[in-house]
Amino acid sequence: MKKRSIRFIKQNRDCLVTLGYFLAGVIGVVGVAKVFDYAEMGTGFANSLLSVLLLVLQIFIYAKMFKIHKRNEMIFEVVFSIFLAGILVIGAQLDWCSEIMWGLGTVARIFCLAVFVFPIMNVLMTFLGEAKINNFEITKQKKFFWVTFMIIAFGGLIVWLATYPGIWGYDAATQFATITNVDEGYTQSVGAHYSLPLGWLMTSIMTLGKNMFGNYQAGMALCSLLQMLFLSYVATRILIYATEKVKNKYLYIIGLVFFVAFPLYTAMTVYMTQDAVFGALFALAFIHIYELSVNDCYWARRINYVLLSGLLLTLCLCRNNGFYCLVVAFIVAVVFMKGRRVRVALIFGIPMLLYQLYNGPFLSILNISTASSISEMLSVPSQQIARVYNYNNDLIGADEKEQLDAYYSGYKDFIEYRQYPAIADFTKRYIVRGRTSSDLTGYVKLWLKIGTKDPKNYIEAFLLNNLGFWYPNKKYPDTRMGIPYYEYEMTDRGDDRFLVIERTSQIPMLNAMLKSVLVDDAFVKVPILSTICSMGTYFVLFCFVLGYSIVRKNWKKIVPLGLMMGLYITLLLSPVAVFRYCFPIVILWPLLFAMLFEKNLASLPKKKRNVVK
Repeated sequence: MKKRSIRFIKQNRDCLVTLGYFLAGVIGVVGVAKVFDYAEMGTGFANSLLSVLLLVLQIFIYAKMFKIHKRNEMIFEVVFSIFLAGILVIGAQLDWCSEIMWGLGTVARIFCLAVFVFPIMNVLMTFLGEAKINNFEITKQKKFFWVTFMIIAFGGLIVWLATYPGIWGYDAATQFATITNVDEGYTQSVGAHYSLPLGWLMTSIMTLGKNMFGNYQAGMALCSLLQMLFLSYVATRILIYATEKVKNKYLYIIGLVFFVAFPLYTAMTVYMTQDAVFGALFALAFIHIYELSVNDCYWARRINYVLLSGLLLTLCLCRNNGFYCLVVAFIVAVVFMKGRRVRVALIFGIPMLLYQLYNGPFLSILNISTASSISEMLSVPSQQIARVYNYNNDLIGADEKEQLDAYYSGYKDFIEYRQYPAIADFTKRYIVRGRTSSDLTGYVKLWLKIGTKDPKNYIEAFLLNNLGFWYPNKKYPDTRMGIPYYEYEMTDRGDDRFLVIERTSQIPMLNAMLKSVLVDDAFVKVPILSTICSMGTYFVLFCFVLGYSIVRKNWKKIVPLGLMMGLYITLLLSPVAVFRYCFPIVILWPLLFAMLFEKNLASLPKKKRNVVK
């Protein structure tokens, strides 16, 4: 019987293989259709000719393009396929249903979609391994750099005129009001939520502009113009550096179009927010850490140590989460930078120490409070407790509710959570900062006690709060966030203490187009553009680059990615998922692509390596 079975398989091998391709294709297409079910489409996708076309495409890929790779690569393809399928299935459930459908049905959907993704991953890995994309050599580097800068800056200038005098956001108005109203003292938001050095710089430039031209609108125009030029310089650095790595003209052209015309980037250059400057500094630090990890020549110039340490300190001063990015990057660098750990410890450790001195004794001397940082730290725990309180209230005992009354004052039974589960501002604002700070251990014990009773709602609350950061198909607008995905309109706090600036666009047609894209979320209706505008796309790209570097054993490339790891950790724990928080990673996409194609620099002669100047 066994011999007959073997003979039958050998005789009908081609037929059985084709049948296997067909079954795999059917399973994959079913997985795609089931994901679309959550988007209130019912059987719309499954009952269309498109599903048949996808089936034909799947069979073709399996039959003509599929290859057996090395064991570790095949494992990566399987794992990443399941990972991506899980993101798309669970993300769709949270996006459309605000909860995860716990059960075998969800597991089956993830499996089916992973079957669809797997052959595509296989083809992608083959392409990355065999592609020869070096078709462009930069000549007259300095001239080429400044020509590129002028092109990018020209695009930024057009947007600056269209949005004149720039984008005056909620945070900028608060920061400006707090710093200028010295008689009221510096509130806790300055020390913990906003950057004091950046606030002083912004206020000084705006005041200079007011003194020169007679009004704060001109002062803001000067400030936004200088910011745009700085970001244009950084974008040029990113693009030129990435192009030098892979020497590919298509990467350069696509990157140039992105930095000149991509609305979410160009509008960000004139957006008065510390996130724009933070993103630029983050990118510069990433480039330096990249060179530090892969280029031996970097270590030959001691000025590079000073430049990187200065950049890292400035990054921390710009946003508090820069410190946590630095901590993670430091740990990763120490693990993978064997033989240079002492110098790495100095380069990373000195700015970390200086920042702690600034954030502690220095701000205390200036009588600037950082008390609100406890509220920021407890954004996710507040959301988790609020979800259990709303959807499984019986699990919380009378004693636990009494404890909650001590940690949260006037929280109204967290009733706002039902309307705004994707933003922590409506729950964390009730935290009694002094009591919680002094009894943080007691708070953590209470949080853990409630969480062990209902881990399901804790997981859902966590993922709902940061859904936009990791789910590529996120729908906008999302009223559950309470704030727009991208702040474009000029803010008016309705309070005399806050400066109001009116927009007087010099290019009304472009202003209307930007408003359509950024305010009315028109980008979600355009295929490809909607994916490029989604923060989740860049999370998937980051995870793929990290996984690919591990599979290829390019350990040194993991060092700069450590900075991104740190940023993502802080993003996932942040109070809300909006575009400006993810801006640093978005602008680094050309370099992430370059990391996929660049050969291992450790094997190249020193004269062919790039040195940051």
